[in-house]
Amino acid sequence: MSFEASLKGKKVIVTGASKGIGRALVAKLSSYGAIVTGIANDGGGLASLKGDCPGVQTVEVDLADWNATRSAVEGIGPVDILVNNAALLFGDGFFNITPEIVDKTMDVNLKAVINVSQVVAKGMVDSGTGGNIVNISTVAALRAYPNASVHSISKAALDMLTKLMAVELGPKGIRVNSVNLGSVMTDMLTTWIEDLITFTGKSMEQVQSSFLERVPMQKSLVDMDDALNTILFAMSDLSAITSGTKFVVDGGFCAT
Repeated sequence: MSFEASLKGKKVIVTGASKGIGRALVAKLSSYGAIVTGIANDGGGLASLKGDCPGVQTVEVDLADWNATRSAVEGIGPVDILVNNAALLFGDGFFNITPEIVDKTMDVNLKAVINVSQVVAKGMVDSGTGGNIVNISTVAALRAYPNASVHSISKAALDMLTKLMAVELGPKGIRVNSVNLGSVMTDMLTTWIEDLITFTGKSMEQVQSSFLERVPMQKSLVDMDDALNTILFAMSDLSAITSGTKFVVDGGFCAT
């Protein structure tokens, strides 16, 4: 069975769909014939996405707004698969952490996942068909990165949430996994690297070298296709018996 055969006709929600990994995933799913709704707070990005993928439905909402998000997701109706992809990353050295950074990060990276997943999982239970939830996490939840304190904390919490959801929702026919990605070149990563250069005083070459020397496969970046293929595997029936685990995509970084 191929990804395409497994995902064709599936109803899917992807958060953080207007750019980066979320946008690329929506485009791939649309090409497979999945029925996709993309959620983001970037109206311009969503309009552009819909122009590229006319069959995709889009919902503009601020995921940090609990009530507005809940109402928006309830309006979508039952789906087969949810991908919680939306995230914030502030380049925050420990002494620069502020209450605002903590609140903004946790609102999107953790609370929104709980909120959206509650609505979607209830629909899956009520439909009697079960479903699949994939949470997009990061290797920063598993290994300490400089200048990413609150992001790392939020994603570590997300990894535990994934396990808890898998345990509680499994008997209801819902499986839940996380995909912990290494560095995928997106606008978010570019901004973080620029902040890291400022924070450490290192050059771009030095930053890249420091990443590379910690990756056994000698690739400092994860290709977008490699990231998508792992996410698609987690979404598909090819991983039908897998729940409560992490798919780590990092070239061996976390093994060192």
